[in-house]
Amino acid sequence: MTGKDIKHILSLGKENLLDILHYLSVSVTEITGCSNIRVYMEDMREGALICLYTPEGELERKGARIPIQWRENYLVRAFLASQLIDAATQKTGGDDLHTRWFSERSLTRSVIFPFNAGGRSIGVLSIDAQNGKGSVLSGESRDAVRGLLKRIMPVLEKAHRFHQQIMLNRHLDRSRKREIARILLGGAFELEMALDMTSVLIPAESTVPEVLRTARGGHMEILASASRDMGDPPVYETLERISLLEGKSLLSLLVMQDGDSVVMRPGAPDVLFFEDILSRQFERWDVFHHLSLRTLLMIPVMDYDDAVVCVVNYFTKRPHQYTEWDLGLLKNHAMALGRGIADTGEEHFEIKVLSEIEQLLGEDTELPVFLNKVVSMVVELVGADTGSIGLLSREDEQRWVVVDRVEDSGPSGAKSRGWRKAQIPLLKVGGEELPVEERSLTGYVAHTGKPFLCNDTVEEAGKGGFFKNLSSLVRSELAVPIVVGGSVIGVINLDSYQERYFNQEHQRIILLISRLIANRIADLIKISELTQKVARLKREVEYRDPAVSSYLLGNIIGKSRASTELVDRLGLLVPPLTSWLLNWDGDVGEGIEFGLPTLLITGETGSGKEFVFNNLYSLLNERYREAVGKREELPLRKTNIAAYGGDLTFSELFGHRKGAYTGAYADRKGIFDEADGGIVFLDEIGDADQKTQVQLLRFLDSGEFSRLGDSRIQRSRVIFVAATNRDLGKEIELGNFREDLYHRLREIVLKVPPLRERREDIPDLAKHFLGRLHSKFSRNASPPHLTPQASLFLTGLEYPGNIRQLVSILQGGLFESVDGLVGEQEIRKALRHFRGPGPDGDNESALYDLIRGGKGNFWDMIHAPFIAHDMTRSMVLRIYKIALAEGGGVKEAALLLRALEETPYGEQKALMRFKNFMYKTIGAGKSG
Repeated sequence: MTGKDIKHILSLGKENLLDILHYLSVSVTEITGCSNIRVYMEDMREGALICLYTPEGELERKGARIPIQWRENYLVRAFLASQLIDAATQKTGGDDLHTRWFSERSLTRSVIFPFNAGGRSIGVLSIDAQNGKGSVLSGESRDAVRGLLKRIMPVLEKAHRFHQQIMLNRHLDRSRKREIARILLGGAFELEMALDMTSVLIPAESTVPEVLRTARGGHMEILASASRDMGDPPVYETLERISLLEGKSLLSLLVMQDGDSVVMRPGAPDVLFFEDILSRQFERWDVFHHLSLRTLLMIPVMDYDDAVVCVVNYFTKRPHQYTEWDLGLLKNHAMALGRGIADTGEEHFEIKVLSEIEQLLGEDTELPVFLNKVVSMVVELVGADTGSIGLLSREDEQRWVVVDRVEDSGPSGAKSRGWRKAQIPLLKVGGEELPVEERSLTGYVAHTGKPFLCNDTVEEAGKGGFFKNLSSLVRSELAVPIVVGGSVIGVINLDSYQERYFNQEHQRIILLISRLIANRIADLIKISELTQKVARLKREVEYRDPAVSSYLLGNIIGKSRASTELVDRLGLLVPPLTSWLLNWDGDVGEGIEFGLPTLLITGETGSGKEFVFNNLYSLLNERYREAVGKREELPLRKTNIAAYGGDLTFSELFGHRKGAYTGAYADRKGIFDEADGGIVFLDEIGDADQKTQVQLLRFLDSGEFSRLGDSRIQRSRVIFVAATNRDLGKEIELGNFREDLYHRLREIVLKVPPLRERREDIPDLAKHFLGRLHSKFSRNASPPHLTPQASLFLTGLEYPGNIRQLVSILQGGLFESVDGLVGEQEIRKALRHFRGPGPDGDNESALYDLIRGGKGNFWDMIHAPFIAHDMTRSMVLRIYKIALAEGGGVKEAALLLRALEETPYGEQKALMRFKNFMYKTIGAGKSG
């Protein structure tokens, strides 16, 4: 076992007992070569060793236990003596479960290691093998296992102690309910002197024994009983669970199972009286006969939703008839008993749950750590088999729940006991409108914002419901939304391998936990998203090629006068903008006297406007962090207004209320709200429609805005940076742009020079971008080299597409290169692919030819640059039209663009993702 493996086990928390046992088993298998491993932990409440782990999960699912009084068992001997035992497989006596387990695997010998903690045993590890003679393990293997157990014992003991506390709290709550019920049942004998015995039955919540799992119709269970004869209750409570299968029990004549609840059977009376119960046939007739019970009065108690809380039984041993007065008294007694049981609740358990979650909230953790701890804690507290927390993500205008993210493109959720669950795919958010194969319980809960309790996954899947079968073992599932500000941001999902495991009390507790953690998760998501954005930006801004000596600021390259003037201006802007940020005290309740600070970056298409902004942000963020603390990042949101239209533009900037337009399934914050206290970069400001321009002007003057579909005023403080390649003066003359907004934007103007005004910078720019392209696309370990001839040739070219066109040419040259040497010949070959620049200087034909030639794929060379604002919507649309014209259909175009190859989605999902992106994000359908 490696030090890394041990470190992983030691990193697990007290809520991860089964994870610790799993990784312990994996490590022991690596050490010994034996895969038949059992782990038993003590449970003094039951006076037994309980099997908590086997690789197949068979024994623990079936509740395998060894009574500690069974001294002849080698597991018990090793446990009690705290010593290793190496012996032939122990006799199992009447223990059919273990007998079958040994027989099926032909196991004949075991080595049993005790878990020694603080001078006593807390459990045992058994390594079983097919070895009739001699020892199973070598001395070296034994020493290695002992060493491993010694290293992890502090973690294992802590997790075992927490597990025992949880189990004890569950038992205490059950005992408390039972005691309250017994006290109240005793009062019935004072109300009706003829009574000999009383009992109360509640809907079954405990684990279903294996012999009953195939039964249908549900069960109720005996909570408590009371009798004038002290010897009667032990006999009466011999079989706790009572079947509700029609005709099976007397109880089934009154109530029935309906979904997750027990309800009155249609046509049944409000009370049921049997004058002579022994004259009928039912499953517990022999018990009633033994106790000489004669009459039975059954009174059900319902809650406000007409679900049965309990059924109270009143018995006599002699013939008896009740008067109306007697019935009235006993009905009142039954109601009081029902309220007493309901009011008792799961208080001990709930207090433990909430205190543990409160403790987690007090810890300073990052999003992945927090989610893993929460889901592990919840699974342990509720006793589920597996669980997950999924986070909502919007990709290509489709909402998904993400647990395991296949791409490092945003926050993902977490799962507990991940070794029990395969990778969870993206789960589409939606309801009845989704095809059956795309439905999931998690996606449905995210869609509705309401919890869903499915206690029979086979039935749910069979009727085309919302259970997505990711594991054949799961038989019941509970999903609860995580909601902030009316919007679902995630879903807690719990699975059990038992039918009807979860109940309304579980649902209520998980809802409480969801509300407790919601705001913390929302804050951590923001921090995670911002951290990822800043990290990507830093990688771009901090990249410096060792062959380039003309870096001026960040990684802005310049020998030319135009470049040095731009850098000097940036240097002058940073101090006052930083002061602006630091002087905001976070109180946005008052209007802003002089409006929000604005900065306008102008320049031709492809000249590097966003590149300049990234360097500006990096400088501001560095100073901001120095002032407020190294862990803080300056809030940042970036978007390209040309990627949207109509209501989508307004929603992207200012947010919307649920139902504000078709497709607005939930409330959503806009980027100004999300970037409060930081910076917003809005590219292609010249493409903003009139409605957006009006709202933008109002926001810049006051810091106030309203979400689409909402009249309430929201406030935010940001530094607003806009960029455009258009002549806004001409746009004003044409009536396309508001003059008052133009004057509001041009308080500070940064003009990014075109490449033709800085030709002396081209050689170093080429080296810089060639290095970045190599790190992104090339598998060749050695960095590329640009020859002097190629550098001179590039300097003499025309660049109507500016730096973006230079990068495209370099990319083509890099792909043409065989040994990393990019010369004039490779550049000329790359230029042959270009059929001439488009109307705005983009070279879509060259990029299309590169992809068609197998030099890249759609997701890396089109989708990713567009998302990163390195490619315009119009360029994407033109490339798509070229492919569509050549292929003749959408799928054929996707194939030509290599959008269906080498993706983690599978061809069908990749095609759907491609269509969503082209139609909903790019608007290809609207363009014909």
